[in-house]
Amino acid sequence: MNKKTILFASLLLGGLPLMGTLSADAAVRDTISINQGWQFHRGDVKNIDELKTTQGDDDVVNLPHDFLIGQDWVAPDASERPDNSDAGSNVRSRLSPRGFKEMGIGWYRYQLTPKDEWKGKRIVLDFQGIMLVGDVYLNGKRIGGTDYGYLGFDIDLSKLLKWGQPNEIAVKADTQNPSNSRWFTGAGLYRDVNLIITDKNLFFPRHPLFIRTQDNKEVKIKAEIINQQKLAKGQGKAVIPVEVRILDADGKVVAQQKNNIDFNAKWRDREYELPAISLENAQLWSPDTPYLYTAEVTLYDNEGNIADQIKEPFGVRTIEIVPQKGLLVN
Repeated sequence: MNKKTILFASLLLGGLPLMGTLSADAAVRDTISINQGWQFHRGDVKNIDELKTTQGDDDVVNLPHDFLIGQDWVAPDASERPDNSDAGSNVRSRLSPRGFKEMGIGWYRYQLTPKDEWKGKRIVLDFQGIMLVGDVYLNGKRIGGTDYGYLGFDIDLSKLLKWGQPNEIAVKADTQNPSNSRWFTGAGLYRDVNLIITDKNLFFPRHPLFIRTQDNKEVKIKAEIINQQKLAKGQGKAVIPVEVRILDADGKVVAQQKNNIDFNAKWRDREYELPAISLENAQLWSPDTPYLYTAEVTLYDNEGNIADQIKEPFGVRTIEIVPQKGLLVN
């Protein structure tokens, strides 16, 4: 029987690009934190316009923010009885799953004035988490949201923003039913919120890289790429130059290669298997020595200019399950 090899996949660390702007010679993706200075209103309103009248009594908060944790504790009612029908349930009272806090709704508002240099770019509003159900509004109009608080999401604002004036982002966060969780979840904008600015025609979407290693020396990367570049008339197929650099823990380039990836005009959003890249004498990841490399993947447009670039940390480790010998770790 052949050995069955389990490849040690990339450590996503949240799955998002590293924070901050790229170096001056590759300033094509800008990740801008907008965590500071949100207006917070506790409770619901009949319509979004009412928020303007509450501003004087609202709090100014910085993210991440949990509006549930600061609420009063709620003691179980004397008539309440534990739910023993499910051994895995911790429902001992109406609010025990949420740490004996009343469920509630909170509204967040933020004013954003887009910069002139963003014109012609792709502008994305990225939420890393809203607990539990979230609705997002721009200038009074709902533009997106989530019904699951444990996953992030983004919204493309490129065609929605008003230029030369403040735009109001409003977010409604609703914890809903107490039995929706069996533990304390928190509430509100409990993770970071960022603006991501990229090239409008050629870019990486959210969570674009899947990194795995083989035999502790080969790095294999699948990359999701969105390409909306226009081709010459009659040109149905062309290439995307993609460069991969592997950086060690000190930021030194230890492996590098650039390849042309074929694409068809119909392939607007596609996942590409990039050619494997060799990593000699790799430092192995372990709990005692959690050594991480960084994969830096760069896209080039039709003119040879850098269109987008993303970085993601990963570790190298191979686990083999061998018959009659148990688990071997290299």
